Amino acid sequence: MSEQYDSRLIKEYYALSAIGDVMAFTWSREHPSKTKDEVSFAEFSLRIPHSSIIIVFALPLFWIWLLVKLFKYSPNYVHSTDLHAMFAAVFYRFLRPNTRIIYDMYDIISLFWRDNKAMFAIIRRLETIMVSISDAVIAPSPQRLALFKSECVKLASIVPNFPILVKIKAQRSTFKNRLLVRYAGGIGDEFLTNLLLKACKKSRRIKLELAGRIVGNVEKIRREIKDCNAFYIGVLPYKKALRFVSKADVVPVLYNKRLSYMAAPSKLFEALMLGVPVISNVCAEVVLSKRCGIYIEEPTAASLFEALNYLLKNPSVGVEMGLNGLIAVKNSYNWAIASEGLIALYQKLIRGKVCINLRLPY
Repeated sequence: MSEQYDSRLIKEYYALSAIGDVMAFTWSREHPSKTKDEVSFAEFSLRIPHSSIIIVFALPLFWIWLLVKLFKYSPNYVHSTDLHAMFAAVFYRFLRPNTRIIYDMYDIISLFWRDNKAMFAIIRRLETIMVSISDAVIAPSPQRLALFKSECVKLASIVPNFPILVKIKAQRSTFKNRLLVRYAGGIGDEFLTNLLLKACKKSRRIKLELAGRIVGNVEKIRREIKDCNAFYIGVLPYKKALRFVSKADVVPVLYNKRLSYMAAPSKLFEALMLGVPVISNVCAEVVLSKRCGIYIEEPTAASLFEALNYLLKNPSVGVEMGLNGLIAVKNSYNWAIASEGLIALYQKLIRGKVCINLRLPY
């Protein structure tokens, strides 16, 4: 049960289908979820831009729609991958007390309001309440789970958002003496709009292409991208985004300093799966130990340009890093391994045993 449709929902759907009957309810606010080659979900069809204030008034309609679906299918377990969906799940359990609620904290909404102390406090309090009343909690990293007091958590498991291994025939950039930098994900954070754009602007031999939803002042960010001689592709479906990234020479994975210590981004492991090296300020243990990219603890425009320029002048190093990343994903950082924690959690719930699994597969 999710407010948005994403690759994690697909992966969890398939994993849980192996142990029981699964029905997914989703709300993809800007684009339809269903595709011919994916599982069909029951989808709330109201389209509202992510940045629109109308979402506040649309949420009650979403909750009513969810409740109708829940009472129609009468599930014993409700797996919510979003704080917004948790409200309907809790109300459903109030009326059906034997229902078990699983709160999947892939996104912690309060962190998006960290600059607004009042909103941050309110949303964090709601998240804490949801954690405490859930029968189980899932987090992509121990750092995310540690944001909430251990006494609030009844049952927990760490399920990293590693990719499902897929084969995508990559055709690297055919430009000689050029470095193709590609990023697919949310656009709007200061690292993208300031540091990355400025770093790539320093050399005409570095080509930057961006894809994904723009968050914030769309016109301003589009203008900044154009002024830096970069290209904005638009929003891509998940599989097209993978193909887009697969043709890059390097993928930047950069997070705000306040969030970098807890980040476990799927885009980093997806790039590695595609044999593309990364430049990152997160997952230092992965990047450094597997030698699959360049780690920069505190990125600046100058340090980013230095890293990009190094890969530009040493293309064989980038190829070797990409190969190292591909091997690492095949051996350690894939969904077949990550999903073990998800299956184990449900088995514990079914048997009525409480156990906290904080073991990471790396």
